[in-house]
Order: sequence, then structure tokens, then C-alpha cells
Amino acid sequence: MRFRTGTKSSPTPASRSSNGETSGFRVTLLGTGTPIPRPDRFGPSTLIQAGSHTVLIDAGRGAAMRLFQLGVPIGRIDALLLTHFHSDHTVGIPDLWLTGWLSSHFGNRRRPFNVIGPVGPLRTAIKPRWDAFKQWCNLRKPHLHPPCMHKCFEPP
Repeated sequence: MRFRTGTKSSPTPASRSSNGETSGFRVTLLGTGTPIPRPDRFGPSTLIQAGSHTVLIDAGRGAAMRLFQLGVPIGRIDALLLTHFHSDHTVGIPDLWLTGWLSSHFGNRRRPFNVIGPVGPLRTAIKPRWDAFKQWCNLRKPHLHPPCMHKCFEPP
């Protein structure tokens, strides 16, 4: 297991198996800050890369910028796992969700944005955020293939 921060160095390339899939397991701390905005410490967010799967744990302030610095396309994030709903862990969600739909190498999402979180408050905490950006999605719909989508999952 390799622990790295996503600040000044680029990640070590993952190895490729004989069938072309990425192998290995990598954990990258994108931000470890607090709710106090500091340019030298972005909000809590951890990138997990395991084989061909990419998961983000929490979406603190600056998560999208850290992903860009590492060359990890937002549109290829398989799921966002929220540990809890404090603002410093969730403020970056709209940036991840909406930027992922842009048709560029950094966005280009082709499937719903999956969000996994604690039982109960997930839909009530996240749904208002989706609703706030419905107009943006409706305006961009002709340019988005597929259109803006999201799925929320709660553990049983």
C-alpha cells in the first residue's frame, strides 16, 4: 500500500496486466484540512485507486483541483463515498458532479455519478444540491451524453 499526498508530485504509474487493465492499489490524500479555508491545505478528500476502479472518499474544498493536478479525470470516478455530512467533507460535491459532465478529457462522464453514504440523511442532505443545479443540467442537456444523472446508495 502506498500513501501519498496530492500536492507537489505526480502519482507513480500503476502497472498494467496482460489484458491491459490497471492493477495495484493506491491511496492518495487529496486534502486533510479543516473547515477553515487555507490555500495550503485543501478540504478532506481521499482518492482510492484499485485495479480499474476509482473511488473518492469525501469531497472537501479543492478536491476537483487536486484530481486535475494528478491527471485523474473526474468523469472516471466510479463512486463518491461520504463518511458524514459536515460541510468540509461535502462542499466539493457540486464541482465533482457538474465538472464531470463537461465534454473534455477531464470530464466526459458516461454513467451516473454514484454517491454512497450513511443511512437516512444521504437523500435529504444531497437531494437539495441536485435540485439546485437542475437548471444547469437542463440548459446543458443537449451537450451532455448521457445527460446529468446521479444515484444515491445507502447501506442496507
